[in-house]
This record gives sequence, C-alpha cells and structure tokens, in this order.
Amino acid sequence: MINIYRKCEKSIDNIYGIKKIESLDEIDRPFLFCISPKEDDNSTFGIIKEGARACRVRTTDELSGGFKIDEMGALFLGFREENDGVFGDLVKDFLYPLLTRIKDINSIKKNARKMNFFVYCNGINIYKQIERRLYDLLKQDGYLEEQIVEIISQISLVSIAPNSDINNIIAAKVAFKDVCDRDVYDYTSKVAEKRLNRDGRMSTIGGVNNGAIYAYYGTGEHELKSYLKDENMVKSSLCAITSKFLENSIQNETTFELIPISKEFIIPIILKNNGEFEDVGVQLSKLDSTLQYGNVSKYSKEESDRLLDFEKSLKSDIHRL
Repeated sequence: MINIYRKCEKSIDNIYGIKKIESLDEIDRPFLFCISPKEDDNSTFGIIKEGARACRVRTTDELSGGFKIDEMGALFLGFREENDGVFGDLVKDFLYPLLTRIKDINSIKKNARKMNFFVYCNGINIYKQIERRLYDLLKQDGYLEEQIVEIISQISLVSIAPNSDINNIIAAKVAFKDVCDRDVYDYTSKVAEKRLNRDGRMSTIGGVNNGAIYAYYGTGEHELKSYLKDENMVKSSLCAITSKFLENSIQNETTFELIPISKEFIIPIILKNNGEFEDVGVQLSKLDSTLQYGNVSKYSKEESDRLLDFEKSLKSDIHRL
C-alpha cells in the first residue's frame, strides 16, 4: 500500500500544508511527482516543497516567483510506501490508469505530458522502475514498441545528483551533477570533470538520448537544498527547465493537439539559463517574468511577508504541542 500526498497552502486546519490523496479523481490536472531516496514523511514532504520551489511557487524558504500553490493548474505530489511492492501499486493503481484513461494514442501522449518527475539521488532508480513498469503494461495492452517510446518520451524527468546512469531512460530528461559530490561520483562525473578542466570552465552541458546532463564544479555538498541556493550557478537552469516542463503540461490542457517536448526543447532552456554566464538572481527574475502557468495569481512581497509571519506562528504552535 502507498500513500500519495500533495502540497497545499498552510492553514489553521492544515498546519503542514500537505493533503493525502484519497482518490484518482483528485488528480484532475498535470503534476510534478517528487521522489526522495528516503522513505519517511520528512523526506517525502520536503522534496515536494523543493519541487514546488524549483517551479518558482512561493514556499516558506523564499518568495521565488510568488505563484500561489492553491491556484496552480498543476499538483505537486509525492508518495510514501507502507510495505513492499510499492512500485507495482504506484504504477498499476495510480500512474497507469491516469495515463490510459482514454485509449487513443494522441490522448495517451497528452496524458504522458501531464506527468513530470523531480527526483533526488537514488530517486532516479525508483523512477527507472516506474518507467519500466509503464513500458511493460503498455506492451501487455498491445501497444507497439514505437508507440510506447513515443508515449513515454513525453514524460519529463528532472534528476538531481543521480547515483546511476540516465542514458537508457526514455523520458525527456535532464540530470544535474556536481562533479565534486563524491557520494555520486561515477563515470559521467569523471568524463565531465575532464571536460571542465580541458575547457577551463565551471559548467558543461552534454546531450544524451532525449535529454541533457548539466555538470558543474560545485561545493561537493550532497544535499538537495544546496542545488537551490541563490549562489549556486545551477539554480537558474534547474528552475527554468523544471518550470518550463510544468508550464508545457498546463498549456497542453488547453489544446487538442500535443505540444511535444524533446531534447530540442530542453537544451536551449539549459543554455539560456546557465548561471555561469549571468547572475543567477537576474536570470531568475527573467524566468519569473516569462512564466504564466495559465495566468496564476502571484503573492506580492507584502502578502508573502504576512503569510510568512502566519507560518512562523503555526510552527511555534507545533513546537508547543
């Protein structure tokens, strides 16, 4: 059995800003599914918040783009397993029914385009199991190899500090790797480090099958939050691609024909927002000015400050319990 959660605004009635999904009917829009390598509430809830933050939604950590999470045309989801067999349950009972609600190929591709994944470290291996299971179920239902690849290629994946190779993943994907992070140092890190030294650069972007790898010289800190620090050159590219994947999902909701994603969609966004060449704060301001998410309302600085005071009071109340 698994529990699936979504992020929402904190309130007196919901001091953690997390709601449990009780039915598939609640998944009525595109989503960013956030996967932590750990299996506890703090890790699950924490990575959902970081995923929302990467999409420039206002969180307790920063105003970001100021987007109001309860008005977003997308959901920010995560899961926690209760026992073994979680991946079969997660895919067969949750993801696959969402993917194949309507059986024609165009509809399935559009449903795949609603699915965006945001994973950290060993979360990449959880995603690989998910993708393999989706592939097998589609094959069992009689879809051809070419059709299955076309479908799964419209799922997006943002992988931060992956501890295994991403090349064989079908989804449109981007991996962000700090070559100084020895916890996930591998062949890809080694090749990227040699390229950085050869070119005298702080970052390098390499194309892979249906995606890209952004490798850079960082602090070596093996911590998800370090990738979203204001001073980290990777933050602007990471936020840009995650938010643009999600924005594309929302745009697809209002069209009959699929607006696809591919490597050609990904690489220009990464290059344009590379924090090695322009101040990260400037780039994020430019990104925030272009994001629409279907004309979602934004918090002003004053509204956000008032909400932050309210959240601090809730946190204080929690500590007293």
